[in-house]
Amino acid sequence: QGTTVRLVQMGPGMVMQAQQKCPVCQGRGTSYEDEKTVSITKEALIPKGSKTGDKVKLSGDGHSLPGMEPGDVIINLRVAKDPNFNRIGADLAYKKQITLKEALCGFEFKINHPSGTVLTVKSKPGEVITPGALKRITGWGLPQKGAYDVTGNLLIRFEVLFPVEGKFPDEERKSILKILDKLEFPKEEEVKLTLGMGVHVKLVNLGSTQFNGKTGRIISESANQGRWYVELAASGKKVAVPENCLKIEHRKNRKKAEKAAKAAEKQAAELDADEGEEPRELEEEVVHMEKVVGKPKKTPAAAAGGGSSYDEDDEEDGQGGVQCQHM
Repeated sequence: QGTTVRLVQMGPGMVMQAQQKCPVCQGRGTSYEDEKTVSITKEALIPKGSKTGDKVKLSGDGHSLPGMEPGDVIINLRVAKDPNFNRIGADLAYKKQITLKEALCGFEFKINHPSGTVLTVKSKPGEVITPGALKRITGWGLPQKGAYDVTGNLLIRFEVLFPVEGKFPDEERKSILKILDKLEFPKEEEVKLTLGMGVHVKLVNLGSTQFNGKTGRIISESANQGRWYVELAASGKKVAVPENCLKIEHRKNRKKAEKAAKAAEKQAAELDADEGEEPRELEEEVVHMEKVVGKPKKTPAAAAGGGSSYDEDDEEDGQGGVQCQHM
């Protein structure tokens, strides 16, 4: 079994059995005559495109025992991390920082590729690099393992560096502003409304005709097991509706709601004026932004030990609401 048992005298009339590894077979359970260890050097061919966790086998170069076929040597590969590149399959990801001047007026820089080749990267005439822009250089990734003619790509993510605060005089700022005013900028993307607290929705694709086609307002911060709690506009009843059965009201409907809200505000102001009160004007205030360093600290929604007059836990327990089933 690869172990030996010997008796050890612990004292007068006291003997203890001690089990230890066999010094002859070194715990293997089998020993051979003229056994010896031989040290040899072998070369292993590592395939192109290998990654961490891949194995390379040297057949017949393992232990050689009498009456048995020689064993194999299994090499586990661990690829060292490159300080400049990140590997994404057979692609290489590279981050490059450029100044605002280079982003607008053009640039040229060099990349020391892992293959040993120095790549010269130039911007195209008139090309503008936006912050976070991703560019691809085809064929300059890593070889794909097991393929002879497939190579990944080199992906470059650009980070644009802006001027340092306080180092931008007003005179230069005004001169640049005149140039920027003549440039054409892309239109600001419209913010798409998603499901959430206060969003007006319509109930659709429900098997029940009682609620199908009804409109209401979401009254929960997030979905509970794929359902949103909705307060119906007509009856004020609270129902839990599957997410795929909710349709966000169109922008035209939102405009109608905004128009109705403004009309209500105007009517309320007229009533205040009839009662001898001056109509109140909307308050305006100029605010200033502060620089955030690192990850911003989250402000809790409620103070420690504080409560709320409205608690959604009652609804999550199935109380005070109606479950709408999708048939």
